[in-house]
Amino acid sequence: MASKRPSPVRSLILLNAALLAALAAVSFVPSASANQARVKGQYSMVTGRVQGSTPDGIFLVDGSNMRLIAATWDVSRRTLDVIGLRDLRADSSSTQTRPR
Repeated sequence: MASKRPSPVRSLILLNAALLAALAAVSFVPSASANQARVKGQYSMVTGRVQGSTPDGIFLVDGSNMRLIAATWDVSRRTLDVIGLRDLRADSSSTQTRPR
């Protein structure tokens, strides 16, 4: 009695069909919404004095995404030290009108 073995061609066809189905499933899954929400930035940079800091600071404004980054340059370590980050959209929506 000879045992019936599946042919290698049939095994490869089934394997390729399974891999194609997996590729199709992964391809049609929607990407993360955080990647879609961020648009290409339009940056502006200005320098200015930072209260309580010896080196002057730089202020980077991303006009498209309404974000502000304040940083100073550490000469000895040759690194950019971030002081703070602000979401300008959230800041502008939370401001209250002041009496004049």
